[in-house]
Amino acid sequence: MRRMLAIVVAVLAACAGPSEIPEQPSGGGSASRSLHYPPQAIQLHEEGKAIVHVQMLRDGTLKKAELARSTGYADLDAEAVAVFYRVGKFPPVPDDRYPGKQLLDFNVPIEFALDSSH
Repeated sequence: MRRMLAIVVAVLAACAGPSEIPEQPSGGGSASRSLHYPPQAIQLHEEGKAIVHVQMLRDGTLKKAELARSTGYADLDAEAVAVFYRVGKFPPVPDDRYPGKQLLDFNVPIEFALDSSH
């Protein structure tokens, strides 16, 4: 049976705080388009949800991405972090959000799920 990849990704929103789940931004960088399900993880039927702590500048430049919570699988965890470095630049933070704050923190959930119904 052919497995379809279903990846649910919550991507950075300019106004999210460190404990908020961000909204999907419009335009700019997209982690969901850049996320790759590791081939070995597909073969081993690995699934899980990682939380990645992300820091970015107001202009959308990524400063740091690090694993805050593991999926339990090293290859999925590595991909959850790597996707932010591949994108590198996200939509800028609107001027009316967090005025004066230059560095913003986000906790971003990344879910890896294999859909075997297709």
